[in-house]
Amino acid sequence: MSPTSIVVLVALILLCVAIYVASRRQAKDEFDERQLRVRADAYRIGFLSMFVSVIAMMILFSWKPWVERVDTMVTLIGTVMIAFLVFAVYCITHDAFFRRKEKPQSYLGICIAAMLCNLGVVIRYLKEDGTLFVDGKATMTPFGNAMMAGVFFVVSIVLVIKIIVNRKEEDDDEES
Repeated sequence: MSPTSIVVLVALILLCVAIYVASRRQAKDEFDERQLRVRADAYRIGFLSMFVSVIAMMILFSWKPWVERVDTMVTLIGTVMIAFLVFAVYCITHDAFFRRKEKPQSYLGICIAAMLCNLGVVIRYLKEDGTLFVDGKATMTPFGNAMMAGVFFVVSIVLVIKIIVNRKEEDDDEES
C-alpha cells in the first residue's frame, strides 16, 4: 500500500468517525454560556496564532534555504496545525472543549488513533528511507505526518491531564 493511499484511508476513517460523533449530538448536550464564551476566546486566540503563523510563513517563503528544503504544503498545514493546537489546548484546559455531559475519553481515543495512523506512516518511511525528507526536502508525507502525530500527541497529553484533574476534583467533591 502506498503512503498516499494510507493517508487517504486514514482521512476517510477519521471523516467517518467525525460524522458518527456529530450524528450522536443531542440538544441537551450542547455547550453552556460560559463554555461558549471560552470557545469564543479560543477561536480568537486560534485565529491570532494562525495570523502570526501566516506572516511567519510569508517571511519564510522569501528565504531561499527554506523554500529549497520545505514543501509549501508542509508550511500551510503547519499553520493550520498550530491554530488547531492553540484552540484545542485552550478549550480543554478551560473546560470548554466538551459538551456538558460529554466524556473526554472518546476524544482521547480519536486523538490517539490519529496520532498512531500518522506515526505509522512516519515509521514506515524511516524504515524504508531512513529519513523524513524526500530528496532533501520536507514533504507532506512523511514530514507532515510527523508534525500531525506531534500535534495529536500534545492534545492527547492535555486530555489525559484533564481527565486526571477531573477525577481528582470529583473525588474531592465526594469527600466533602
